Amino acid sequence: MKKLKFLLLIVAFTFSNGINADQKDIEEFEDGKASDCVRMAREATLQLADFMGQDANGANFESYLAVYNVLFEGCYNS
Repeated sequence: MKKLKFLLLIVAFTFSNGINADQKDIEEFEDGKASDCVRMAREATLQLADFMGQDANGANFESYLAVYNVLFEGCYNS
């Protein structure tokens, strides 16, 4: 019986420590340069397609993909 009480005490102690433990702050990392370049290139490509009255994912997909790649690489390498 003593062993059972001791075991329950250990389990309760372990459980209470888990609940009361300080939660570590989750670090919020700012997006890096690559993420900024992706957003810029995507937005500019979609705006260009809209200006031209076309669907960027339509018949001219390869052309818009090339525009996106040029914009992304230019941004990322600068």
